[in-house]
Amino acid sequence: MKKIILPIVLIALTMLAFIPAGKDIDKKDRANAIAYFKETKKFLQKEISGLSENQLNWKPADSVWSIANCVEHIAVTENGIFGWAMSTLSAAADSSLDMSKKVTDDEIKTKLIDRSVKNKAPEIFKPSGRFANTREAYKAFEKKRDSLIQYMKTTKD
Repeated sequence: MKKIILPIVLIALTMLAFIPAGKDIDKKDRANAIAYFKETKKFLQKEISGLSENQLNWKPADSVWSIANCVEHIAVTENGIFGWAMSTLSAAADSSLDMSKKVTDDEIKTKLIDRSVKNKAPEIFKPSGRFANTREAYKAFEKKRDSLIQYMKTTKD
């Protein structure tokens, strides 16, 4: 589950951060992004609905995350990365970055779903029991996702 959902969320959030400053989002890109965010929200809900607490909390080994851990991680990461993306929009452009290479949404998606390289989550994004249960973690994700979708519908950034 973590292998599927986490990259989807990261792809969606990462795409927001690479819109050039001062450039309006074209209608097609905006519609595609909104559809993608809605689709991935629905996908996560579908994946966890109907699972028992035992299924949500089962771990095949102590060194791996349960589905509940993944949902907590997704909720916390969504909030953190959205905050980071918003701060990059309000910050002055970094002239040291090479913006000459154009990266497509598909290239970002491909890179982020490549699980051949395992990355460790930063400590702040690791599951730590912040929520009473998986339902509460999903509600936090859903609330942030809904506000993000609303932002995407109206932003001029």
